[in-house]
Amino acid sequence: SAGDVVSVAHDEGYQGAVAAVMEGFRCAARRSGGVVTLERLSSEMGESRRDVYIPLLFLMLEGKLEIWQDEFFGEVYVGERAAGDGPGDADRA
Repeated sequence: SAGDVVSVAHDEGYQGAVAAVMEGFRCAARRSGGVVTLERLSSEMGESRRDVYIPLLFLMLEGKLEIWQDEFFGEVYVGERAAGDGPGDADRA
């Protein structure tokens, strides 16, 4: 289950990485109007895209952030999840 995945990740020390990525997102989002690309976020944090993406998945699973692409193999966008947004937003691919 999703809860098991989150539990294992937190046990393996992802808690610090998740907190760092959330803080990095908040700083980058303030400068960019709320939506940040994965490329920009990882660059500003000085981390690889993979090292940022994995914690982003947990933040999405926890309902804190949204991750989407406008087209297959396109840029990955990250935004804060608005209150009341449910999974499967029809405007996101």
